[in-house]
Amino acid sequence: MCAPCTTSSGARLPLTISHKRPGKSLFPLERQTESVLSRVFPALALSLLVVPASAQSPAPSRLPASAQAKIEAILRDPNLQSAHVGIAVVALGRSSNTASIRVAPFAHGLQPLLYSHDGDKRFIPASNFKLFTAAWALESLGASYAFQTRAVLSPLRFGREGVWPLGTPLPLALTLDGDGDPSLTGDDLKALADRVAASPLVKGQSLIVRVAPSRFGAEENGRRYPDGWTIDDTIWYYGAPITGWALDRNQIDVTITGTKPGMLADMKVEGEMPFSIFNGVLTAPDAQSSTGAHFDRGDRSSPLGPSLSIGGTVAPGSTDAEGVAVPDPNEWIRARFITLLQARGVSVANPNAPFVMSEGQLVASHTSAPLGTILQRFLKSSDNLYGEMLLRAAATRTPQKKWPQVASTGLAARSHGAMLDWLSSKNMPVASLRMSDGCGLSRYDIVTPIAITRLLALEAGQKDGAAFYSALPIAGIDGTLKNRMKNTPAQGNARAKTGTFSIVNCLSGYVTTRDNVRLAVSVLTNFAPDGDAARERQGQIFAALADTKWTK
Repeated sequence: MCAPCTTSSGARLPLTISHKRPGKSLFPLERQTESVLSRVFPALALSLLVVPASAQSPAPSRLPASAQAKIEAILRDPNLQSAHVGIAVVALGRSSNTASIRVAPFAHGLQPLLYSHDGDKRFIPASNFKLFTAAWALESLGASYAFQTRAVLSPLRFGREGVWPLGTPLPLALTLDGDGDPSLTGDDLKALADRVAASPLVKGQSLIVRVAPSRFGAEENGRRYPDGWTIDDTIWYYGAPITGWALDRNQIDVTITGTKPGMLADMKVEGEMPFSIFNGVLTAPDAQSSTGAHFDRGDRSSPLGPSLSIGGTVAPGSTDAEGVAVPDPNEWIRARFITLLQARGVSVANPNAPFVMSEGQLVASHTSAPLGTILQRFLKSSDNLYGEMLLRAAATRTPQKKWPQVASTGLAARSHGAMLDWLSSKNMPVASLRMSDGCGLSRYDIVTPIAITRLLALEAGQKDGAAFYSALPIAGIDGTLKNRMKNTPAQGNARAKTGTFSIVNCLSGYVTTRDNVRLAVSVLTNFAPDGDAARERQGQIFAALADTKWTK
């Protein structure tokens, strides 16, 4: 029988689950949650770690009173009183090595819920949703999976006569074809162009360069943005459109620097410009009179048009650097590949006429790093584009049922449905989830702290769990946690995913206590009036847990 859960006040509740909020009376939770928590956390099947039952230590049934008191003191922070805060803490097993996800299971395989504060309530997770996408990509594709980008050469014929001069050999069609590599870079494209130009199949030929439609077709046909993204997201690097093609993360970096008062500010662009840019930023007399640079994409006909206007004022010597999304990644990658081929002496034609291609032949290809490595960029840097592309690449199965929790469309909906099939088969509490995208930028994604800790517990026993664990930011060391929890017991110990936008601040992951108990922890905060303060309190909770011990 599972160890009974406890309230935040420490009361043992073997059948009926209640929680105590600071300054509020106990109240019962929903029946569904009682059912979930009464089962607590089932044992993980750790195939790589077999410990005799006689050697297994008993699982703790609740946090030490001192740790609970620290958490409840943090929850009384005035900045959190008007916010929604949910916390779940689960004991997974024992581990003396914070660099490894593997744990020695507790006796009887117990994984008790040690602490919950509104752990069953629903929250907008922001980038904490990336945890679900990463876990599903590993399950669907495997840590060793590598993406392929291919250059295929095909004979062609035009649909009408007179398009191409008589007596001149017809051009060949060179098609870039891929399976959704989110990590393709300009250097990768250059290397691919080198191999194409060096191929004897291309020597002396004129080419028509095209980019194959990706298998993310539903998004390309008018659904380039998931439901729940806002119009102001789409201009920035974190809201690039979803097309199945990515090159240098489908962004350019624009830096505006003030010069002399009254003069036009300098503009520097990193990355090949996919649109025209109008720089109208003036240099203000001083910082007090500066309005900052204002970026607007599009024109009167469309807020997502192929132009960028920058206005406003900046102080002398000050800089404003912004990452801007590329509006048409497919055409951007085609134009850049044409430029690369021409620089290598390859003749490129561009007849404005329809043509029909015959079966093609592979000329060159690029293989990405394995998925386990790609996840490092996805989770440590919290890259939204990676999340959307990985979600769709992981759509390798057809869902077994129609899930009402799926709020997405197209290939994303297929992947979400299959993900829910998988999570349900692992006894995950999926009824409270809602899925709209792969990265958490959608305001329609919904999770609970308990569901996230269940996912973290699941990954601790998965075949590719090590790849999941190593991709998480490390407190005070790297990624989005590089500057957080420094000089606390959590530094170098906690591995967790951040989740942040205007109304959301979340932190979920793993931390190991002073007496080697590995915990799965989720702290979700919505609507805090001061996001910086909310994030600081989350770090304090992880630090308090890292400093926890049951032994005297």
